[in-house]
Amino acid sequence: MNALEAEFVYSLIISAFVGGLLGIERELKEEVIAGVRTFMLVSILGMLSAYIGKYYLILAFFAVILVSILLGHIKNYKLEDIGITTVVSFILAFVLGTMVGYGYYLQAVASSVVITTILVSKRFFIELSKTLTHAEIMNAMEFGMLVFIIYPLLPDKMFFDVINPKTTVFIIIVVTGISFLAFLTLRKIGSTGLAIVGALGGAINSEATTSELSSKAKVDYKLRNAAVLGIVASNSVMLIRNVIIASSIMLSAGILMAKINIALALVGVLYFLYLYLFVFKKEQIKGIELKLPMPFAIIPAIRFGAIFTLISIFVNLATKHGVGSVYITAFISGLVSSAAATASFISFAASGKIDIASAVSASVVACLGSSLGKVLISAVSGDIDLSKKVAVPMIMKIVAGILLLVIIM
Repeated sequence: MNALEAEFVYSLIISAFVGGLLGIERELKEEVIAGVRTFMLVSILGMLSAYIGKYYLILAFFAVILVSILLGHIKNYKLEDIGITTVVSFILAFVLGTMVGYGYYLQAVASSVVITTILVSKRFFIELSKTLTHAEIMNAMEFGMLVFIIYPLLPDKMFFDVINPKTTVFIIIVVTGISFLAFLTLRKIGSTGLAIVGALGGAINSEATTSELSSKAKVDYKLRNAAVLGIVASNSVMLIRNVIIASSIMLSAGILMAKINIALALVGVLYFLYLYLFVFKKEQIKGIELKLPMPFAIIPAIRFGAIFTLISIFVNLATKHGVGSVYITAFISGLVSSAAATASFISFAASGKIDIASAVSASVVACLGSSLGKVLISAVSGDIDLSKKVAVPMIMKIVAGILLLVIIM
């Protein structure tokens, strides 16, 4: 077998694969009018038509269109199964086969995987549409414009030796993406399971979660113990979230930060278990419904970007006045937003402005500042009694964090 023959056989196999992948999903329907074999054959038709010549390709394309119309008629009028997904998929299978015929193997396979993923995600998208309100869907669309339209067009260079627009928006996308997934999960499960609710709230916004839980505990004294558990869970997840943020910017820094933050999160988990199993064992701890701001709306994204920018400016000034100024800035920044502070310090490390060890240490200090901030928030949104209970695990984390910084860094 010469090279041309081998390439033809290879194209034949790939075209059958990309078509069959679409057909497998269609086979899952109760009434199948075009299954795996049909999709494989139409994809092979596209490959052979492209292989033979453009005139045969045009003829074959019109034939596929006619068959698609027939399929649509049978599906919608005879079977009374309203929809055009099968018809569109049928045409796409032909197009994928054509791509293979022209030698675009990787593109055809990648497209086939993406299309199949979209097809099998029908149930997910239906559940998503039921979960989100109209306003939330619109906000998600706006955020999608930021991700897919604005972000690629932004310049990738430093302005005023501090701000890189592309890096800033990338960090916003990462933070918001984590929050978005947690928000959807939280919306889906409602108030079931306090540990899960508090943890998801921490992934979205640990400060807002602490404020919400403290406010509810202030109104209803019976929720006080539940609020403490939720705040501890929220703060622990915040620590892991910041590791993910750091890793997305600079993997080596994220790995180093994980050694400390995971240990601190474990302190929170152990304290949570102690409270749940030994202190509150006679109480029925129920979940608390949290009303948190939509993380994927444009306004919260802009607000986070502004906080990140301000912190970056202060960090840049602090680096010129010694390590002590950096850590003070980190601690104060953590009171405002540990995510923005972490992103700022790791970004500076990625650009070579500060060394990795200092950036990670400052990020951990920001997390410790955020932990202390939870005590202050619980006192303001709740009361002194609640803040005293929250202070115990937070002080434990701060002490453990300082010890780990001394030992590891």
